[in-house]
Amino acid sequence: MGKIGVNKFVKAMKKGFVRAKCENGIKALVGNTPDLPKKYTHEIKIEGKLDDWRIFGYFDKSSKHYIFDLFKRGLH
Repeated sequence: MGKIGVNKFVKAMKKGFVRAKCENGIKALVGNTPDLPKKYTHEIKIEGKLDDWRIFGYFDKSSKHYIFDLFKRGLH
């Protein structure tokens, strides 16, 4: 992925929450996601050459923060 890919994900993360399609940012997962543990509710997505990769996360009630800790291919 390299430095360019990391920078794209950081920029998308800083943008914050976006609608479901055609935007870089944090997106809520909707519907059945059998390839992920149930705790994952959001993803950081980017458009372009790396758009098949996502960073998945969830809201941690104890810290009151979103935790993004799973990097894998997008759910298609």
